[in-house]
Amino acid sequence: MIKKIIFGLFPVIFLTGFTITYDVEIEDGKVNEKLTVIEEDVNLAKEENEVGESFEDISKMYGSSYDLYTSFYNLYADNPDISECISNCSIYDKEYIDDGNRVGFILSHTFSFKDYGDSSLANEIIPGFQTILDDKTLQIKSGSSWNFVNGYDNLEKLEINLKTTYEVDKVNGKKKSNKYTWTINRDSTQNIIPLSIVLNIKNEDNKESNVPLWLIILLLVLVLGIIIYYFFQKRKQENSI
Repeated sequence: MIKKIIFGLFPVIFLTGFTITYDVEIEDGKVNEKLTVIEEDVNLAKEENEVGESFEDISKMYGSSYDLYTSFYNLYADNPDISECISNCSIYDKEYIDDGNRVGFILSHTFSFKDYGDSSLANEIIPGFQTILDDKTLQIKSGSSWNFVNGYDNLEKLEINLKTTYEVDKVNGKKKSNKYTWTINRDSTQNIIPLSIVLNIKNEDNKESNVPLWLIILLLVLVLGIIIYYFFQKRKQENSI
C-alpha cells in the first residue's frame, strides 16, 4: 500500500537517540539520494512507546513494507484514493537494517536533474528546498529555519552530504574529503546559513576529475620515458650501421 506521509510519523517513531543522514550524489545527469535513519543502541530500539510500537517495529515497516512516493506532489496530493496516481508514481527503494549492533532503515532513489526538485525526502528534510536548473547550472538551495530538528527530543543531528563529479562553482558546505557536508545539531539551529550549491553542468568536460594528480603525472612520466627510450634505441641502431 502506498503511504502519503513519512515525517508526520516521526514523533511516534523516534523515542530513542538517533541520527539522520541524507546523502546526495550527483553525476552523469542524475541525482542519487539516500536517507539513512539509525539507532545505535539495539536495546533502546526495542523499547515500546505508549501505543506499543518500538523503533525496531517502525524501522521494519519503513525498510520493508512501507511504500513511499518519490514525488512530493503525489505524497501530499489531495486525492482520496491514493492508489490512483496520475504521473510519476515511483516509490522509494527501501532497506531494513538490523546487524546486531544497530537498527534502522534506508530509503533511496535516483532522479533526473529536472525531477529532483520534486523529491519527497529533500522537501521533507531540507526546509525551503529548491532547485534551479538551466542549460549551464544546477542550483540547490534551502531556507534558513531548521527548528524542526528540535521537535524530536532524541534526534542527535541531521547531516547532509553531497558528492559530485561536476565542477562546483559555489558552495557553502564544509568540504570533507570528496564531499560537502552540512551538519545541523540539536539546540544549535539558530543562525544557520541557508544551504547553497551551484554546479556547472554545461557539458561533460566540466566534470571534476576523479583521477589523482599523482597518477596523471606518473603516466606522463612513463609515456615520456617510453618515447625517450624508443629514440635512444633508434639512434643506437643507426650509429651501429
